[in-house]
Amino acid sequence: MHVREVSAAAGVSVALVKFYVREGLLHPGVRESVNSTTYDETHVARLRLIRALVEGGRLSLAAVGELLDAIDDDSLPVDIVVRDAHRAVSRVEQRPSDEAIALVRAAIEREGWDVGEDNPGVLQCASVVDTAISVGREDIEEMLAVYATPIELIARQDLAAVGRAAAARSRIAETVVIGTVLGDAMLLGMRRIAQEHVASSMMPAEVRSPRGGTSRGSAHDRASRPAADA
Repeated sequence: MHVREVSAAAGVSVALVKFYVREGLLHPGVRESVNSTTYDETHVARLRLIRALVEGGRLSLAAVGELLDAIDDDSLPVDIVVRDAHRAVSRVEQRPSDEAIALVRAAIEREGWDVGEDNPGVLQCASVVDTAISVGREDIEEMLAVYATPIELIARQDLAAVGRAAAARSRIAETVVIGTVLGDAMLLGMRRIAQEHVASSMMPAEVRSPRGGTSRGSAHDRASRPAADA
């Protein structure tokens, strides 16, 4: 395949194909002549993976590069690839307070979970705890306990999917990365769907908007409307 065919098959522009090659995210094609380079299905598969991580997972190219390196490094055990995937989606801007970390650790101990000291999810959760407490959500510790049971069920399904993957180490590693990154995005979407369902069943009819959206629109929509003429 030539670059335009690869571009069409993967759903990315020719410019992006060339850019990813320059950045080392995509392995080069085979140069046939000065003006001709050929590619194959491995390039299409890698481009689709990059697109999923960038568009679906909203990861930076630097994070994508780290994950691709982990997938391609056959010397890395799969559990290290899992750790790298967690770190890619769990970055925090500053270290949370020791108190928040202690709350998260206490929740882990109550559940009896076997979690390493360097699990990036601990700092991510603790950062949320700090923010919640700063705005008066003192019930955040209770929420940690409430979330634990369904989250463990989800984690078990995630790892079951890895177990169903092909035996090849590279395929297992890729399944881990895709499941972690896209799974986070899907969980957010499913949570919003469920919240609307629960809200519609719990709120009195007189305070609910008509099905199909509110008449006022979103805050962003209202802010972007031009002011009415005086």
